[in-house]
Amino acid sequence: MRRKHRMFVVAVIWMCCVSLVWADDPTDTERAEFDAPALNSTWLVRVGGSLSAYDTVLAWSAKGLGGAVIPVEDVLGLDESNETFKIGAEYRFNRRHSIELTATEFRRHAKSTIDSEIEWGDYIFRAHGEVGSELNIALLGLKYRYDFSDSGRLNAGFSAGLSTFGVEAMISGEARLENDQGEEWVEGVVEGADVIAPVPMIGIFLDYAMTPKLLVRFSAEIIDLDISGHSGRVMQTKMALEYCFTDSFGVGLDIDIMDLEYRTEESKEKLGVDYKVKSLGAYLSWVF
Repeated sequence: MRRKHRMFVVAVIWMCCVSLVWADDPTDTERAEFDAPALNSTWLVRVGGSLSAYDTVLAWSAKGLGGAVIPVEDVLGLDESNETFKIGAEYRFNRRHSIELTATEFRRHAKSTIDSEIEWGDYIFRAHGEVGSELNIALLGLKYRYDFSDSGRLNAGFSAGLSTFGVEAMISGEARLENDQGEEWVEGVVEGADVIAPVPMIGIFLDYAMTPKLLVRFSAEIIDLDISGHSGRVMQTKMALEYCFTDSFGVGLDIDIMDLEYRTEESKEKLGVDYKVKSLGAYLSWVF
């Protein structure tokens, strides 16, 4: 999997370089040059939504114990897909330098009857009992972009920044509590875990105007870190096709694929999250 992704990133870098050379080739006299307003504005704002498909695995237990691995869509009945809202903004200081802020939130909840006992935190939830579950993940990204292209119809370069992942996972129902006096079943147990993980990201991007009104956008970001009891890997790719009705207003369709793995062993507990999201969305864009 990682080898395939590295090959993919190398292919994207190659595409960036080829596109840059093509855009700036002084011997190409047949192709008309132009400046695309959507690629040369000071501000770019995007607001939209998407249909997202999930594949999620969670584990939370006391440190030193194995802990149950829970495929939440299959076991807890969380939706395998739903609608999400997203917003983003980019500010260009000049031709070379810009910053981008993005925010997305994925919220799901369900009630289901589980087939077997589930270990979650300090409790074991009863088999064949009804449990409620909730999983919320918020993504907030802030990154710097450096554009090495001199063409008015091409933005291509490298990005670096910080993505903050906020994860909240909760299960409620009848559960068994093990203590010094033995075991007892307790109704109405609510057991939740949450973590906020700031993750540095590096990546590449390519925004290209095929015509003054039709744009393609592409970006890929990756990080793999292991620091002080926290380990994580994030890979994210985005592709979009955007049409500009005017110099200030446009619409777009995009595909966003994210693969997140996070592990932590702090204090007396350990938490693991494997989160894969594939989103197909639409957005409105404003430039000024």
